[in-house]
Amino acid sequence: NNLETNTDDEIIHGINELVHAIHFRQPKARIYVIGILPRAWHEPRISNLNKDLQTQLRATEATFIDMSSEFVHADGRIIKELFSDGLHPNREGYQRMANILGKIIEE
Repeated sequence: NNLETNTDDEIIHGINELVHAIHFRQPKARIYVIGILPRAWHEPRISNLNKDLQTQLRATEATFIDMSSEFVHADGRIIKELFSDGLHPNREGYQRMANILGKIIEE
């Protein structure tokens, strides 16, 4: 929800700060960071943000989870049928998220 008010660097820095704060307080915790879901009319920006975020998180204790491929067409545009408003997933979108996270949790 920060896309309109923050730069990409600020968003990535904020997420990194959260990861470091969690790791500091709970050093044994598994930290998973879910990439920013695609958003109508912002798909290229979010794709780049997620790539940069994933690169930055490699130096941390967090595991990056990118679900974007489940929510976009081959050309990178969102699959509108998975969103209620171009931003928030609908029931089917959340089911896709649950399926991905369920596989990760089982590991």
